[in-house]
Formats: sequence, structure tokens, C-alpha cells
Amino acid sequence: MKKLLLPIRPQYVKQIFEGTKTVEYRTRVRKDINVNQVLIYQSKDVRMIVGEFHIDGILQGTPEQVWYATKNVGGISEESFFKYFKNKQTAYAYQISDLTVYDKPISLEDFGLHKAPMSYQYVDVD
Repeated sequence: MKKLLLPIRPQYVKQIFEGTKTVEYRTRVRKDINVNQVLIYQSKDVRMIVGEFHIDGILQGTPEQVWYATKNVGGISEESFFKYFKNKQTAYAYQISDLTVYDKPISLEDFGLHKAPMSYQYVDVD
């Protein structure tokens, strides 16, 4: 089974785990539409895979459209949102469901990886 590995900053991982952030913004969407399970790689301090979620849907539109549809569940300020999508014609928001928080984080090496992706990466999971 293939899963999508997404690096996510610690403050946003915390919000996802608390349930206050129910969408994950991206400037690029995954290409394989059959992959709907996401591994959460917490960047910076932990640098490990700390959980996973199911993509319940993907909102797509101009940054303005996506902002107004998700601003109450995105966990980010308007200023930071538009800075992230600066010069982008399209914004994406993965809708998060079926969240699983791992009791023990998993290293990238356990998946045969030596570094985290910049945007996303597919991972084969047995």
C-alpha cells in the first residue's frame, strides 16, 4: 500500500492533533489520486513520523477562494496564508479525517528513507 509522506511544521502538527486544524494547505497536490492516506512527518524538533490521517477530500481554488472556505479550520493567520500562496494561482487544502496519533514516533529510516521530502513523497507501506 502506498501512503503520502508530508512534512508538517510542529505548530501545525499540534493543531491537527488537538483537532483545531482540520485542513492541511499545500501549493502542490498529490498526483496519484488513489493515495488517500497521509503519514505526518513532524519537521524541525522531532524529525519523525508522528501520526497519519485520511484525505477526506481536497479543496481547490484560488488562494482567496480556499482561504474563505477554510479560514476557521486552517490554523493559520490570513497574513501567513497569503504569504505561503504568494504568486500561486491555485491553492489546495487536504481535508483531514480519521486521524491516528502514534504512541511512538517512527523514523524515516524505518521506511528506507534518509531525508524528508520538501513537498511530499510516496512511501510503500506493508
